[in-house]
Amino acid sequence: MKRKLGISIILSISILLLSYFMGNTSSPMAGEKAVLVKLNNWKAFLNLNKDSVPDDVLLINVAFDKALTNYSENGMPIGQFTITDRQKLLRFLTAARKADNYKFIMMDVIFERGIETEYDSILFHTIASMQRIVIPVHEDAPLQDSILYAKAANGDYSITHDETDFVRFQFMHDDVPSMPLVMYKASTGKEIKRRGLFYTSDGHLCSNGLTLKLPIRISGAYMDKKDDDKNNCQRERSYIYMGADVLDLDSIIPIAEQIAGKIIVIGDFNTDVHRTYAGKQPGSVICLNAYYALLRGEHLISYPFTLFLFFVYVIISLLMLNGKTLDSFVSNPLLKVASSFFTYTIVFTFIAMLVYATPSGIVYNPVLPTTIFTFLGLFIGGLRKITKI
Repeated sequence: MKRKLGISIILSISILLLSYFMGNTSSPMAGEKAVLVKLNNWKAFLNLNKDSVPDDVLLINVAFDKALTNYSENGMPIGQFTITDRQKLLRFLTAARKADNYKFIMMDVIFERGIETEYDSILFHTIASMQRIVIPVHEDAPLQDSILYAKAANGDYSITHDETDFVRFQFMHDDVPSMPLVMYKASTGKEIKRRGLFYTSDGHLCSNGLTLKLPIRISGAYMDKKDDDKNNCQRERSYIYMGADVLDLDSIIPIAEQIAGKIIVIGDFNTDVHRTYAGKQPGSVICLNAYYALLRGEHLISYPFTLFLFFVYVIISLLMLNGKTLDSFVSNPLLKVASSFFTYTIVFTFIAMLVYATPSGIVYNPVLPTTIFTFLGLFIGGLRKITKI
């Protein structure tokens, strides 16, 4: 019995460690998205989804604020390219810098090398001189001006051959912080540090990769909002447009008033979208969700939940090693039939559904433990046939 208990403990610790290490990457496991789709649909069926944009967030869509500019490669002009209107960005950022009353600006607009406009010099120096602002940089797209790197953070996420949609967000890519992590450090003073194979945040063991619940979502150009006074639903945009709203209304509602106390997210919400388990979402909104997940501490390892999983894995391991099932512990015929349905797969699925429905921020993926215990069961079964145990 002691030997079997020791094997169960080692196996349980191994599953927990393997889940942690795999969870620290940005690449999802095969089948992870399918599980999340089911969990999300189940939560929606129970009407537990409370998606909304926080009051301190101002989403600014630049999808229709475009300009045509020349494009070159290695110094050779090759044609023209449509980019976000940098003159409008300059006008907005100039007003924002003067007001200096915003919480933070996450500007999900790439300033790629080879794309130049007449506004670049003053725009880039404006960005470099501003406080509480971050812009993206991608591994395969160097920035136009070196002064921008001081305000840049990683804007990439990974996919695999089996999972081509966004599933998990990684806060640090090869020790380079992401935009949400830069915002988190600026607003809280905390950060994520790598300690060999592990990560910590403010002295607490944490994950570098996180499956986001995506409570902030953009379903389209408009969203339903219930008007309790009139007892009906109004159609209200969850974002505003840079040119048509922010800049054109500046003479009526000054930009300084529009951005006061706001976390400002600037991005293309129409074309820069990614497929997720919750539908198509703008990359900017995914990053915003990652930032709020950090604020809620969802990246911190829950020791009570980890201990709970450890005991569950140990119990299931012992049952399998002893050739037992749950129905063998009950004598009542009805209870025996009912308990026979509670396989380890059902147990893991139930845990995943339970924690996903709670506001804890925990997203439990049952794919890995289910796979390991499936192979363990096959191995034990085959071994018993050979040794006739």
